[in-house]
Amino acid sequence: LGLGFRPEVAEATASPAFLVRDVFEIAQNEVFLHDPYFSAEQILQEGFTPFDWEQPQMDSIDIVILVTAHQLYLKLAWESFVKRYDVAVVYD
Repeated sequence: LGLGFRPEVAEATASPAFLVRDVFEIAQNEVFLHDPYFSAEQILQEGFTPFDWEQPQMDSIDIVILVTAHQLYLKLAWESFVKRYDVAVVYD
């Protein structure tokens, strides 16, 4: 979750999301990305598969990594999120 280099801005330069994507793609995993400050088209242009927050593809998600601390993400009820979707969450 999050492409922005800093919370609450649409600035991807030097975002750790690129490193996370590269590591997982080397291991042949598909990487989805959601960021409320970037359109699906912008996310595609940055080399990610857009994740539709309104129509989540959670059956194909094994792990959620919080990269950018947008308020939208920080306000999530993470415990219920993990239970509902049976995924691991990494917050750094």
